[in-house]
Amino acid sequence: MRGRICFLMNYSSLVHCNIDSYSDLMWGWELIIYDYSQYLIKKGYEVFWLLYSKPTLNFKPFLDGIQLIRLEKRYSWENPKEDISLLFALVHTLKKYNISVLYTRAAFLGFIAGFSSKITRTPFIFHVEDLASSLIIDGIGASLKTKMYYPYAVIMCFFQKCATILANKILTVSKTFKNFLVNNWSIANEKITVVYEGVEVHMREKTTQHKIPHLKKNTFSMVYVGGTGNYDGIDILIEAFAKIAEKFKGIELIIGIFSTEHQCLHLKGLCRSLNIAERVRFLTSITGEKARSLVQSSDIAIIARKRTMNSELTTTSVIFLYISEGIPIIAPRLRAILELMNGNALFFQPGNVDSLANAMMKLISDNEFRKALHSRVLELKDTLSRERMCKRLNDIIETLI
Repeated sequence: MRGRICFLMNYSSLVHCNIDSYSDLMWGWELIIYDYSQYLIKKGYEVFWLLYSKPTLNFKPFLDGIQLIRLEKRYSWENPKEDISLLFALVHTLKKYNISVLYTRAAFLGFIAGFSSKITRTPFIFHVEDLASSLIIDGIGASLKTKMYYPYAVIMCFFQKCATILANKILTVSKTFKNFLVNNWSIANEKITVVYEGVEVHMREKTTQHKIPHLKKNTFSMVYVGGTGNYDGIDILIEAFAKIAEKFKGIELIIGIFSTEHQCLHLKGLCRSLNIAERVRFLTSITGEKARSLVQSSDIAIIARKRTMNSELTTTSVIFLYISEGIPIIAPRLRAILELMNGNALFFQPGNVDSLANAMMKLISDNEFRKALHSRVLELKDTLSRERMCKRLNDIIETLI
């Protein structure tokens, strides 16, 4: 055994009451960490998933050699007792299992993990994501107005910055975000490595495919997979779709979200007010397998994020799902996404309904352009393969151990 690697992960019982099989994992960081874990196991490491969750979440041990450890969430996030309880529990776990390297990518967990790693002298990797980072893009502190409007984001930003300071190694989702950490947070350049989340290129065990309801035969389908936050821009997507639905009768929009039915009620109301409710299908609480099926059954994939202070720096895990299936992508013109796609998508001005509608119309009406974009997206699969990203993480772990 070369060492013990621990992935600290936060699970909410609100999304999945039970996680019984591989296909119940959402597409995103869970599957990425699964691939990291399997790669490290092949390299001779012993891998643990440290699951921080409420006790009601049932997570069966199906993960092919990954050992599961549970940390029970006892109090709410706002209760200081939870911070102290988690710190002591994490320190105990790191010592008990003699962990060689600790990894996490959640802001609050990174804050606690950083202190735990210092106490136990365990090397700590923080995979920093763009939760709220550029709220302080103009300096150390956000403006008073920003603090009033985004108190939760400011707190998470504080946790995130502490975790980057305490970490032995920082992973970022883009070069754009790396530059932000160097220039705005004064993090040493050599401490940061860019690790794209990577395209899933290998075939997994086939499970039952989910059939997507079509309006009629030969329907042209556009798909969105992701979250329902305001910055995700689903309202912009729906309004843009309403514009082209008037001109193209044989198209439909599929919206697949990882959250619950309740969180998309306002979006369904928007569809009704625009008289497109019958042309838009919502699928809620989807799993990773369902997300793949949605993309495989569609002709165009869309990322609709608005231009907010933090979305300039981020990419989204779903974009790698779109690339893995070789589907033509419509994406916002945001710095990190432009960096990742390198021109191999049809871009629109984020938050602009007309710009998104025009991009939709171009891909629907121009068959040759759609085929060309499809070929260019397929070419990204090798350069952005998950295998390469796993090797990069393995190299980092070797240097820390």
